[in-house]
Amino acid sequence: MVFSSTTVTKGRGKGIAVNIGMKTEIGKIAKTLASTSVVTRTPLQKKLEILAYALFGLAIILAIIVFGVNKWVVNNEVVIYAISLGISVIPEGLVAVITLTMAFGVRQMAKNYAIVRKLNALEALGSVTNICSDKTGTLTQSKMIATDAWLPGDGLYRISGRNGFSPEGKIYRCGTNGTNETSEIEVEDEEVTSDNMRYAFTRLVQASALCNMAVIK
Repeated sequence: MVFSSTTVTKGRGKGIAVNIGMKTEIGKIAKTLASTSVVTRTPLQKKLEILAYALFGLAIILAIIVFGVNKWVVNNEVVIYAISLGISVIPEGLVAVITLTMAFGVRQMAKNYAIVRKLNALEALGSVTNICSDKTGTLTQSKMIATDAWLPGDGLYRISGRNGFSPEGKIYRCGTNGTNETSEIEVEDEEVTSDNMRYAFTRLVQASALCNMAVIK
């Protein structure tokens, strides 16, 4: 399944369009972004709502305890005391503390060249535990470069040159003292040329050359 707006860099293929326009997955995203009727609460708002319900329940329980201690004799003094005890449970400065904390967070992100226009977005960012990112073009350069090759019965080969689009570099057969077993004697790596190329490596090069469509320009 290939989504619309997907970029194909090279190759051949055939496909069948199953949806077009706003019925595609990209269209669904655009429709969701254009819709303003659905109000999604941030994780922080959900947690604060749970905290508010918990504090409200605690205030009611404390009021009942006050009435019970007074042997359920309700008068103005007891009512005022119960209400005062319930109000004291509510953290009045919580809203100000949260606002200041988020403001400092926005300022800190601005120093790192990340501009946050909405505080709701900052709340969501603060709740992120895993980030799934397309690494091509950001963490990597979209270049598949072979650096080492191991052939059964022939040992390990090392490939120099880290530029995948430049036909430069050399191939070395790692020194094994003539065997595939580890030896305490250090043997220098042998540069592979057309004259000393072994059969197994020759077959590897042939397969690599014939079974791909790569073009170096």
